[in-house]
Amino acid sequence: MKENELITRLAWTGLLAAIGFGVSIVSERIAEMAWRHFMGTEPPKN
Repeated sequence: MKENELITRLAWTGLLAAIGFGVSIVSERIAEMAWRHFMGTEPPKN
């Protein structure tokens, strides 16, 4: 594998990880808002 290809794959993997992390935080916030709206209480903590 060429060095340039390795860097490209590492960059792609890092980008996917960063986007996945961001999406998980956003989805948790949306779920918390939905819980508060429908249940009228704070969501349970992990």
